[in-house]
Amino acid sequence: MVPSPRIEVPFPGPSENPSVGATAPSHSRTAGPVGPHPLYGGVVAHREVGRVGRAVRSLTRQELPPGHFWDQIWVVVSGPEDGTADEVRSIEGEDPRVRLVWEPERRGKASAIMEIFRRAPKGNLILLNADAEAEPDAIRALLETAREASPPFAVMGHPVPLRGGVGAYGEALDLLWGLHHQVHLHLLSQGEGTHLSDELLLLPEGTRPELPAGTINDGAYLGAWIHRQAGRLLYSPGALVRVRVPRSLGGYLRQRSRIKRGHRQVKERTGIAPTTLPGYFWKDPRAMLAAIQQSLRGVPHPLRSLALLVVAEVAAQCVEIIGMDRDRRRPGVWTRVEEV
Repeated sequence: MVPSPRIEVPFPGPSENPSVGATAPSHSRTAGPVGPHPLYGGVVAHREVGRVGRAVRSLTRQELPPGHFWDQIWVVVSGPEDGTADEVRSIEGEDPRVRLVWEPERRGKASAIMEIFRRAPKGNLILLNADAEAEPDAIRALLETAREASPPFAVMGHPVPLRGGVGAYGEALDLLWGLHHQVHLHLLSQGEGTHLSDELLLLPEGTRPELPAGTINDGAYLGAWIHRQAGRLLYSPGALVRVRVPRSLGGYLRQRSRIKRGHRQVKERTGIAPTTLPGYFWKDPRAMLAAIQQSLRGVPHPLRSLALLVVAEVAAQCVEIIGMDRDRRRPGVWTRVEEV
């Protein structure tokens, strides 16, 4: 399908900001003593038919603080047309704040994010994964956490599974995300830790570094870059973002092995190792045990879930070490893991 020249920006587009001087629709502004403060959004999508629309609308329907409004939300769709771009075009027709950036050749998530960085002018930029959905008050919570911070910094949201776990595998995933929350809550509140999750991120002006081609974990790379710049990594527990998780244990192992490879890549490129659950355990076993105890509360079968999680992490590490991940030759581009 030929892109519409009126509102669609084919890749590669100009590096200049296409929305300079643009005025937000009157319905998107909120009158009040504070502001106006434009917000800019970015969503990266590949084969996200039926999901990208929910992700984008979870941003446009946010309950924003007084004076804040969405100026532009760019959706970068990568790869051959499969219906994902058409879904975004439909949203464009409903909401002029949303703009499609079509990347015919899939070059990886880092390349797509850089297209958003080039277009985002001054102000706060919100990045949301296309397979995630921000809760209605999530952006307000991010902005509240960022209110007193000075760049460079980033604020990460609080990812939770889209659906609660069912069975041994589902309960183990719930435990994993519970641990994820407890560790970030402790570390980032203490000004420690070098890791950011990329499901939902707020990046202010001055915190948009060049992402090297082939970067696997953009959140982990941004966390290391900010740490190296003596910046701050912040966590907003109230900024809930619903994430889809692998459908099967095999998909989970492939996803975790890719993440571990991405962490190793970040250390090689920056000299800074992202904070991980195993690494945190060896650094501060008492704090990690407290986090485990807190996360196990409410888990129907705590010992079974913990044992399965440990075995799965060891297996994922083995998969990464022996190079069984079939996407290893193109580190920034991988085969989608089926998700629920």
